Amino acid sequence: MGSIADIPLLRDAAVDPSAVREAAGVPMLLSLDTRTVREEPLAGAIPAVLAGADSAGADVGSAGTAGADGGEPHTLTALGSALRVALADGVLLWVTALTPEEHAAWQASDLAPLMRDLTDHSSADSALVVGMAPTAIVRHLLSAGEEQRALLRGWLDGIDTLKVPVGLSRDLADSGVRVRHRSRWERWSRSATVIAYTIVFVYSALRALPVSLVKEFHGSLLTLWAIDLITAFPYTWGVITAVSGTSRRQRIAGLAVTVGTFVAPYVYFWFHGRQYPPTVIVVVVLLIASGVALEVTKYVRTARLSRRLREPSAPLGRTRPAPSAVRSPAGTTTR
Repeated sequence: MGSIADIPLLRDAAVDPSAVREAAGVPMLLSLDTRTVREEPLAGAIPAVLAGADSAGADVGSAGTAGADGGEPHTLTALGSALRVALADGVLLWVTALTPEEHAAWQASDLAPLMRDLTDHSSADSALVVGMAPTAIVRHLLSAGEEQRALLRGWLDGIDTLKVPVGLSRDLADSGVRVRHRSRWERWSRSATVIAYTIVFVYSALRALPVSLVKEFHGSLLTLWAIDLITAFPYTWGVITAVSGTSRRQRIAGLAVTVGTFVAPYVYFWFHGRQYPPTVIVVVVLLIASGVALEVTKYVRTARLSRRLREPSAPLGRTRPAPSAVRSPAGTTTR
């Protein structure tokens, strides 16, 4: 598992960190790694490949376009294999650099709303880097017509849906794709988000227990425990919003919620006890300091990663369309 800044394309081109995070559909940039974001050169040729399939009557073995640099042709078979791997591995985002011809083909196709411009246009040397979610491509094909659904039935036959979104897994099955269903428990037990929230919840639930050994505490253990639990999830939301909020107001609100929910149990503990021994005070100070240090570390890591993404190590120097010609997922022009 490596940093997304180590992906060759994202290392050599200047990209907008917020655009990458939003295109992947995650709340925090640090949630992404080389398992969930992958460079997929084939992605640029998808419109041409699918257009070739339509003109060839969906001949899986033959329809396709010439690969970049004279390599293997981008056939439907290669596209199907790439989509299968991406879904099975839980890939959230494909990234690729488009040539002007590929960009024009994307813009002219009905796939255009699926493409997200990731380029940091303040850097004049960067290639046009775009991203698209493999799951969105599959959903598009499911709704495109029977020929496309037939392709998916061949490509994804017997796929393991452990890392496939529940709704998409259900849609695939309804369209006749044979899938290996997974229980909700199996999904939850492998979900990084569920695991993270579980750790926060368990920590919050257990943090009040040592207070029962502090005889100088005269408050209610049940109340302290309730404060810990009630503030656990708003605290997590506050941390995410403080780091990745889209406006200054959101980030300030996130920071306020983070600080408030973090200190609430300690405030109750402090005002419902008398003459705490030095060891208790030291432990409380260490807990507060460690929590602050953890969040500061996350902030610094996010800032460092964002800086690496914005500053290419070796600009690709590839011709790209003007920023005014790049469209957002909704099809509106971005300036």
